[in-house]
Formats: sequence, structure tokens, C-alpha cells
Amino acid sequence: MADELTTELITLKRTPYSETSWVVVGLSPEHGLLSFMYRGARRVSKRQYSMIDVLQHVSVTCRRGRGDLLVWRSSELLTDYGGVAHDYPLYQSIGWLMRFLLLNVFAGVPQPAVFQTFQTVLKRLCAASGAPTRQEGLGDAAVVVTCLAYLNENGLLPDFEEDPRTERQCQRLLLAGRGENEFPTLSAETWQSVREWGVTLLHQTDCSVPGSR
Repeated sequence: MADELTTELITLKRTPYSETSWVVVGLSPEHGLLSFMYRGARRVSKRQYSMIDVLQHVSVTCRRGRGDLLVWRSSELLTDYGGVAHDYPLYQSIGWLMRFLLLNVFAGVPQPAVFQTFQTVLKRLCAASGAPTRQEGLGDAAVVVTCLAYLNENGLLPDFEEDPRTERQCQRLLLAGRGENEFPTLSAETWQSVREWGVTLLHQTDCSVPGSR
């Protein structure tokens, strides 16, 4: 890794560090899970610093520090997806996905497809947040397409050669995750069943599943 890097990032976690700083962790398409120290950010006003919070799509420039942790140099907010937190059922699904990514994505391992899918999911859920009517099972759909994108990108998704119907459905869901088509129109109960199937695939491939022992 060069002494300085610039990358897009979707922030997943922000933890206090000392009395003045944050440690920020996010998903980068080129670098997988990326962590950096945001020095002094807790003792200055928003007008002095470009504040970073969770569920933000940012462009960030970091440099190497004395240890393994990178150090923030500058950042630009591209999109704020925090509005999904106002719709609790949808935010529950996003929270589950954030924990899943933190548990299963590794530093230094590129994840461009997972990044694109998670970004697509955030866009769609933010657009639906608070709407009087929305597609049924949207939160479960978000979980399914993101997990399938992770399994597929990391070579863990079964090929389903003996089950062409399931293979076609997987490809349709992967395309939906990339934003190339809409989520299938299914009942909430059916989406819940599809999510349970997706979580079963995670267990079968020894992924860490939030809420599992």
C-alpha cells in the first residue's frame, strides 16, 4: 500500500478513540474493510471539519500512521444514507448487513461487487424510507442480494448445476443487487423464506452470521 491512498468508502462503524478522535471503519471497493483514525474530530465544530458518520458514502484520503492504522487527511461527502434510520424495519435490515460486512469482509481484499450491491441497496431503501406504501419484503430483499453478492464475489456461491431454476433466480437477484433490474415482486412471507435460504447458504460456507452462536 502506498504512503497515501484515496478511495470511496461506505462507513459502517465509528468508535471513540481517546478524548479527541474517532476510529472509522468502512467498506471500500478496492481495499475491502478499511479503518482509519480521524484525529481531533471530536473536539472541533462541524464547520472546521468534514464530519464523517455511519452510512455515508465518502471519498476519503488517508496516510500511513506510525502503527497499522491509517490516519485521515481529507474527505468529501458524496451521499448520506443515514435517513434510512428513520424507518426502523428497514434500518434493522441495514444494521444486520453492516454487522455482516464487518464480520466477513477482510482488509486488503477488494470487494467491488459487494460495494456496488450495498450502495444499490442503500439507495433503494432510502428512497422507500417513510413511504406510505413500498414493495413488500424490501428489507429482506436487501439482505438476500447483498449476501449473494458476497458469496459470489468470494467464490462461495454454489453453481446449482442440477437446479437450473435456482440458478436463474440467483442470477436475477445478483442483477437486482447491481441495479440492473428491480427486486422481484414477492410477498413479505416469500421474501422472508428467501432470506432464510440465503442465511442457510452463509452457514453452509462457514460465514459469520450476525445473531448466530
